[in-house]
Amino acid sequence: MLISLPQSLALYTFLQTADVENVGDVHINQGDPDDNDNERNYLQIDTYDQTNVLLKFNKSSISGSSITQANLSLYVNIEYVEAFESYDVAAHRLYNTYQWDEGTVTWNLGPAAGTDYNVTAVDTQNVGDGTDDTWITWDVTDIVRQESNDNFSIYLIPSGNGIELSDLVRFRSKEHITTATRPKIGIEYEESLADPCEYSGAGNFIVNNTNNCSFTADLNIDGNVTLMNIDSVYLNATWHFNSTDQYIYFQNVSSFYMESPGQII
Repeated sequence: MLISLPQSLALYTFLQTADVENVGDVHINQGDPDDNDNERNYLQIDTYDQTNVLLKFNKSSISGSSITQANLSLYVNIEYVEAFESYDVAAHRLYNTYQWDEGTVTWNLGPAAGTDYNVTAVDTQNVGDGTDDTWITWDVTDIVRQESNDNFSIYLIPSGNGIELSDLVRFRSKEHITTATRPKIGIEYEESLADPCEYSGAGNFIVNNTNNCSFTADLNIDGNVTLMNIDSVYLNATWHFNSTDQYIYFQNVSSFYMESPGQII
């Protein structure tokens, strides 16, 4: 069997599971500099007492993969912002040399600009009036890519446009009862494929983006077959599907040839 496949496969996942993938989220408040607010079910961004948010995620589930995009999404639980007003929230990289725990960190133990976090934001998003029950998303690709450890941390700071002393926004934390609206990182990544690339004998079988494929060895297939972006496919063998629920999916395949003893059963 001769199969030509790409050297990597584009995939997408979310990091959201509390205490496994989201391993820490908390806000720290300049107005109560020695208080720890870990047990709350929300993360507050406050411009009155200057309240910032720290988040920590674990990406060990995709360790070794090449990350192409990473987005942090927080769900607005409630906002107290004057009508038609808004302000910016900037996402910064917390360096891994700054060790923090959501159960003990306070404003007085918080990160120092330049030493513990990068003062240049990787992304800034606007929040404010009318954002209740919506997702706010920051591009944090640079943070996730630059961190070689499994854990990476993000620091959110209200800044720039539209700050009023009374403005605050509360996002849902990993302690919130609605699991689907807890903080999450959406990651697009590429996973290297085995070389030589051939069907492993279990699960789905994907062939994508090649000129020609020639199949000359019999296969027992447990999953589905996907043939994409191929000039021609030549089958001179038996593909035996182990379930009637399985299928072959063609997308942008110019030609498919099956020559005896080739068969699909």
